[in-house]
Amino acid sequence: MFILRAYLTGFQRFYWFALFDFANEYLSGLFPRSGYDTPRQAAYVVRAMYTLTGDSGADQLTFTTGSLDYNISGLPGPISAGADNTGGQHELFQNSSGHFFLYVWNAQRNPGGSGNLATVTFNSPIQRATLYRISDSSTPSGPSTPLQSISSSSLSWTLDANVYLIVITPTSSSSAGSTPLSVLLSILYDLLASLVKYY
Repeated sequence: MFILRAYLTGFQRFYWFALFDFANEYLSGLFPRSGYDTPRQAAYVVRAMYTLTGDSGADQLTFTTGSLDYNISGLPGPISAGADNTGGQHELFQNSSGHFFLYVWNAQRNPGGSGNLATVTFNSPIQRATLYRISDSSTPSGPSTPLQSISSSSLSWTLDANVYLIVITPTSSSSAGSTPLSVLLSILYDLLASLVKYY
């Protein structure tokens, strides 16, 4: 969630310092120091973001983005006045193959909760939209396991305090309006590069 929130507030690069925990003081590594073969859920989340949205196109840094006309209802409000980057948030990306990636999340003090019924309505024609809970901690494969897939014009689910990704296959491309996925992937790339650098 913090990677997406950092992007919304203008950060173009993000470094995750700890691949492993540092002694008993810095316990935010992707892997615990005592279990190199037991990655934390955050490691699976980062992997899922790459797996589901990866762009291998030759023009991934130069292609012209298209637009997707959609609206979202049911987003929860911020946790308090002035906390504009909390509550229901969304951001649209696109890769060079034309697929759109709509991240929707509910930034709260604690993950989970009962949530709100959120509905995304696609005003642009689509072939398919598939919903994933990126921050799913139920199993290691949870972040890359689809929750539902639709070919209609709307998608509804309970938006609790987690991060969701909707992978959208449009019927055609149109004018500018989304962010190249390479921008978000560069943040994730820098994150992983920093792990190699320091370890």
